[in-house]
Amino acid sequence: MISFQTRVQRAQKTAGFTVWDLHTWFDRPYATVWNWTKSGLQPQPGRKASHQSKKVSAAGKKAEQDLERLEKALALKIVPLPEVRSERQRSDYVRNAYNAAGRARVPQINSSR
Repeated sequence: MISFQTRVQRAQKTAGFTVWDLHTWFDRPYATVWNWTKSGLQPQPGRKASHQSKKVSAAGKKAEQDLERLEKALALKIVPLPEVRSERQRSDYVRNAYNAAGRARVPQINSSR
């Protein structure tokens, strides 16, 4: 199984994203996203009771879903980013790409449609 860090780094490189762009995509603190990409920290699991299997926090699940959405955006060629002139434009483009990836369907092989 590929680690969260490896997947984020691969997506970051393919999309041409900076850590700031990832911070915008994941809507998480910059330091958190930096730690995911540079230090290898994983999204935090939730508290684990002795009778439960590994339980992931809501924030951890959202991070995983957002990473899957970024990978989907790459597959659909919604990203990489075009040349933009300002950080504001770049942040707006990242947010728009995030929303577009959430609405788009990935074509399925042998789909009934």
